[in-house]
Amino acid sequence: MQQQTQQQDTGAVALRYGLIWGGIFTGLQIIVVLINDFDTHDYTTTIAGVLNFLLSLALFFVVGMLASRQTGQVNRGSMAGYFAAISGGVTSLIAQLIIIQFALDSFRQRAQQAADLFNFGYQYSNEAVFAGVIANCVIGLFFAIGLGAGMGALGGLLGRKLAKVPATASYTAPQPPPSRTQ
Repeated sequence: MQQQTQQQDTGAVALRYGLIWGGIFTGLQIIVVLINDFDTHDYTTTIAGVLNFLLSLALFFVVGMLASRQTGQVNRGSMAGYFAAISGGVTSLIAQLIIIQFALDSFRQRAQQAADLFNFGYQYSNEAVFAGVIANCVIGLFFAIGLGAGMGALGGLLGRKLAKVPATASYTAPQPPPSRTQ
């Protein structure tokens, strides 16, 4: 019974850290979307994308480290990164779809300019651009989930070494009875 209670407590730690840091991840994603949607220079979008990726790596690493440091278990760090990616990714996806509604015409014009530059011979409509944005958001969500779980596990390795509580073994092999020789 004691181990089951401890298991629920460590799961709650991972969920709590994941939801808190997922909110920070959402804020980062919204800032990047606003820069991308209302930017007139291409280099700013590139810089924002690279900084977004690096800060996301650091964020998922730190959330995994903090959760594992408190529980002493690496898997809780991975789960905290996973929860941060899920909660932050879904709310970011919703926010991106709301923001793109206001910038859809300018986004379509930029996509059309890029298509004309490469002579694709395709005329973009707002529906096609919106469908592309949705597909991009969903693929980005899946990428963030994998990135969150992986970087959370790496942070969990460091967090386990810095743990406030000793790591608990989840499985103990049964010992054979002592043999009697006469």
